[in-house]
Amino acid sequence: RGGPTCRKWVAVNPFWLATGIVCLLLFAVSVIGHLRYLGITPRYLWNNLRKIRTLQSDD
Repeated sequence: RGGPTCRKWVAVNPFWLATGIVCLLLFAVSVIGHLRYLGITPRYLWNNLRKIRTLQSDD
């Protein structure tokens, strides 16, 4: 069923940390790509944050 063997493999494998980092990077890239597909870019988010901040400071 692979549970204990997986744990052994992770314990023996010196690259498990690098593998996890790569997985996280791939996940982040896919999320960013999805947001961009929806039309949400970092610039768009930044502009919205600036708008919200200016609205708050006006009060």
